[in-house]
Amino acid sequence: MIEWLHIRDFAIADQIELSLYPGFTTITGETGSGKSLMVDALSILLGARSDDSWIRHGADEAEIQAEIHVPKGHAAGDWLQQRSLGDGAQCILRRLIRREKPSRGFINGRAVNAGDLREFGNLLVDIHGQHEHHSLMQRQSHQLLLDEAADNQAILDRLNLACDQLNAASRAIEEFEQKQQQTQERMDLLSFQLQELDGLQPTASEWTDLEVHHNRLQHMQDLIAGATGVLTGITDGEHSIVGELESHINTLSNLSQIDPALKETISMLREAEINLTECAPALRSIVESCDVPADEIDRIEHRFSLFNQLSRKHRVAPENLHQVWQSLQDERQTLINPDEQSARLQELLSAAEKEYDALADQLTQRRDKQAADLSSEVTALMNTLGMTGGVFSVDLSPYDDGRRSRSGREQVQYVVSTNPGQPPQPLQKVASGGELSRISLAIQVALAGKTPVSTLIFDEVDIGVGGAVAAAVGEKLRTLGETRQVLCITHLAQVASAGEQHLQVTKSTGDDVSVSIRQLNHTDRVEEIARMSGGEQVTTESLAHAERLLGAA
Repeated sequence: MIEWLHIRDFAIADQIELSLYPGFTTITGETGSGKSLMVDALSILLGARSDDSWIRHGADEAEIQAEIHVPKGHAAGDWLQQRSLGDGAQCILRRLIRREKPSRGFINGRAVNAGDLREFGNLLVDIHGQHEHHSLMQRQSHQLLLDEAADNQAILDRLNLACDQLNAASRAIEEFEQKQQQTQERMDLLSFQLQELDGLQPTASEWTDLEVHHNRLQHMQDLIAGATGVLTGITDGEHSIVGELESHINTLSNLSQIDPALKETISMLREAEINLTECAPALRSIVESCDVPADEIDRIEHRFSLFNQLSRKHRVAPENLHQVWQSLQDERQTLINPDEQSARLQELLSAAEKEYDALADQLTQRRDKQAADLSSEVTALMNTLGMTGGVFSVDLSPYDDGRRSRSGREQVQYVVSTNPGQPPQPLQKVASGGELSRISLAIQVALAGKTPVSTLIFDEVDIGVGGAVAAAVGEKLRTLGETRQVLCITHLAQVASAGEQHLQVTKSTGDDVSVSIRQLNHTDRVEEIARMSGGEQVTTESLAHAERLLGAA
């Protein structure tokens, strides 16, 4: 529900700020006062195309903002959460129209594009007005409304999943059949590739060990020479460090008789002698390990070379070569048993078709029932809204090609006859602007409480009607306002008097033309409805008539 609206420098509006309420609100004003300005602004705020012609003369930009209440558990709340645009019950929409620059949109302060505004707005607000903006002119909306009324979303979700699985199975079979045409050529290539890899038989961890051994072999002589030299210097040489250290320890031992403080130094030198002596076995072991048999060296060098050669050929790192080998083996196994694979894929397809058909049958049955109910209810309402003898029908027609679509196996279309004796035709072709608005009103009344849209805006739904029909239009809008927020621009006193709230649009005259919108109290409403009933000259009779209309509402 729209709770607050602010319009700045839009068209001929300078500053407009108003609060909006639940229920049925009427919007009136003299001809040419700019009654549709608020609807135009809301349309643009909710993602309609805009350009700088909407900017007020003399201003650099136009701004439209609205605070919208999102009902608890509504799909619009989920939409916001999924996009990290908010999780509360209140939502602020904002759109800037700038001269010679793209417009900018915001939801709760976060920049979004016009498509996001439109997608979010469609969940909460439906604007019924001119043909080019009317949702009923879009055939896809016929199915959406019918499914919302029948509460088909859960079964549609399951149908979508079944359709995706069916399409995936069909694609798998198609790809399998295409592959089968190239099987022999692919088998020859696989055999050649696997012949090399089968000979190598790479494992997951081998390359790491192989790399270490190969690096050691590459520097074997340096390792032997270095370790042997250090070993000789420490213990094995004529003037080894251990021998020299022992001599120094003996010298200090004799001197310690003179100065006992040398004993601590002698202790540290003996510890160093022990550590150096213990290094010798480790160094000898390293030197001995370098005595690698020639055939082992050849084996390591050969495998290291093969790993590098085949990894380059398959364009993978050497450590991933084992994965390539396994993948090629799996593919060859698949190609060796095509009949088994084909049977498995056909089973998957049959199961997916069976699941889809069962769900599609349920969906068709639910749609048939709801279509019959909606057809009779809307037809009855049309006859109270100035279209006596008119007939409304929801037609379900299977796709000519028998397709299984994500939305089911049939198309949904609204057809209508607005005059007795005329055959029903598609709604888009036969309904005038006023008729289309009243048919839409009849549909909304019939679906009241069944669709998630919380705000309905009607622009001149009473075109071409008067008298009892106008009163009926007002009554239906008030009924609709019991479960929705309804805003209606009207020029008829009977409709205006049915509103629970009343907004008046006025246009100032002079050098700087501007539009203002204000909430009317009871006294103001009587005068405005009297003006609408009796023309510019408000009389005692027209005021009394206005009081009677308001009293009857």
